[in-house]
Amino acid sequence: MNGAALKLVGDDDISLVDDDEAAKRLLQKPSTLASWRATGRGPPFYKVGRRVFYHPRDLRAWLTEQRQVPRPR
Repeated sequence: MNGAALKLVGDDDISLVDDDEAAKRLLQKPSTLASWRATGRGPPFYKVGRRVFYHPRDLRAWLTEQRQVPRPR
């Protein structure tokens, strides 16, 4: 989709990014995100018809959850 976005306008304006843009933000390939969706992993997403979108806030939250703290041996 080349970084397409979906903007929902109403009481709460919501801007969503497609899987290409989400993959760029997470430094992954779109196919990796597709694999994660198929296996129930990865960040939360929205499915609109056949298209997949992510909320940038969900991407940041999911990425924060991936943080690992090294443990001394």
